[in-house]
Amino acid sequence: MPSGRALDLLPAALALALACAGCGPADPRLAPHEGRIIYGSLDTDPAHAAVVAVTSASSLCSGTLIAPRVVLTAAHCAEGMQAADMQIHFGNNLRTATAVDVEALLVHPAYVPLSGQDPSQNDLALLRLAGPPPEGVVPIPNLPGHMGLTEPDLGVALEFVGFGEDEFGVTGLKLSGVNSLQWLCVEPHGCTIVLGATAPPNSLCYDERPAGPCSGDSGGPALLMRGNLEFVAGATSFGDESCRYYGCSTKVDAFQAWIDEFAAGSLGAACAADGDCLGGVCARGVCCAEACPGACSSCGVPGYAGSCRRLPDGAACGDGDPCTGEESCLAGVCLESGPPACDDGLACTRDSCRAMFGCEHQPMTEGEACGDDDVCNGAETCRGGVCLADAPLVCQDADPCTLDLCDPVAGCQHPLAEDGAACESARCGPGTCQAGVCAPTEPPACDQGGPCAPGHCEPDQGCVFEALADGTPCGPCMLCQGSLCVAEEGCTLETGCGCGAPGAGPGGLGVCLALGLWLRSRRTRR
Repeated sequence: MPSGRALDLLPAALALALACAGCGPADPRLAPHEGRIIYGSLDTDPAHAAVVAVTSASSLCSGTLIAPRVVLTAAHCAEGMQAADMQIHFGNNLRTATAVDVEALLVHPAYVPLSGQDPSQNDLALLRLAGPPPEGVVPIPNLPGHMGLTEPDLGVALEFVGFGEDEFGVTGLKLSGVNSLQWLCVEPHGCTIVLGATAPPNSLCYDERPAGPCSGDSGGPALLMRGNLEFVAGATSFGDESCRYYGCSTKVDAFQAWIDEFAAGSLGAACAADGDCLGGVCARGVCCAEACPGACSSCGVPGYAGSCRRLPDGAACGDGDPCTGEESCLAGVCLESGPPACDDGLACTRDSCRAMFGCEHQPMTEGEACGDDDVCNGAETCRGGVCLADAPLVCQDADPCTLDLCDPVAGCQHPLAEDGAACESARCGPGTCQAGVCAPTEPPACDQGGPCAPGHCEPDQGCVFEALADGTPCGPCMLCQGSLCVAEEGCTLETGCGCGAPGAGPGGLGVCLALGLWLRSRRTRR
């Protein structure tokens, strides 16, 4: 692609600020990516044999074989070209690669080239090979719409592959580098991402560290893993001309219908149902000449696209969903490893497995319950992303005839102690439990109150004294007065009174005896 299409995108003040920050001269211009995977490494992965160099007499771009004879690249790599002007090169080195001609070319009808400060839009093109790809090359499918990138994917790893110039100026070697998705634009009028740059609708963008595409990698893939399957999620489109700040790729899943229409029906093409294939058979997502028996046979075996072949041992099989476990073939049988353990060991994340995505760890809300569900430890809630516990339950009820227990669910429990169990009856001394009550075995006498204030022992209070009513006899010629036993006026032991007084009558002695017995019982009452 010609390299003279650089347009001012950043405000001059911002460019100046960057230059003054010690980062070297800022290059604020916008350009197609036509040259390199910077800070990448040589890519010899057999799974990436589908990543190709796309050439014409005047340009070098990259692309991906997404169906047996269909290559996806950038529209600006094919703009103004005829199919006969272009070639597709399979291999890791452009100088030794196998070249295949192009028989058909389609630029997206809504493609808008770079113009002024506006980035290109809908920057995709499809090329149909004039012959089969080399044996052993397996297409990397485009990411379908139902699995498309959304906001929760921000931060996901993307692998960029291309044949462009590296940081040393070398071109023609297939390089790859991994970075993360940082911006996703689906707004109909575009989005502002970084340094004042604008991303068009249906684009995904990233910075250039630790690796990223640059001039000459246009059309090359941004590869994404969904479960154990790899997809083309983006096709490199543009970025700042110095490749220092950001780059953007066209979001491929938004163009599924257009891609399917071009590739539909032929043997080896992606499909969802038999009706999608010209031959009438869709086998595990691939148009096939016949139905494939079992999960370990496929129409996508290298060199046999469209014809059922047994998958080699270790090949991925099954539904490709990591939540059902990794599945691989052994002697033609699809074996499952079991679902993954998604527990990250953190109490304040909610661990789950999302179909086709794998384990996810969502932060729990502030104040949400966490921990071991043991109320005895104290209530545990998430605070600042950490599971913190309140004070543990204190189950002491100060009752010597109950057991103080804590149940993890019900909390404090106080069952009665067995009858006869030793207890301490507080101020009344040692005792034994009887029906939940601590009965003292040797209570104190509690006779300090004298005859007018007899006492008994209460466990929680000790000796309790009850004052007798004033005038109650408390001895010969003695009466209670204000809890004290005092002499009765006018009564002497010589003349007597009450029982012993002259004229008391024959019943006087019985009355006195009864009074004496009553006073004695009051003194000995506990």
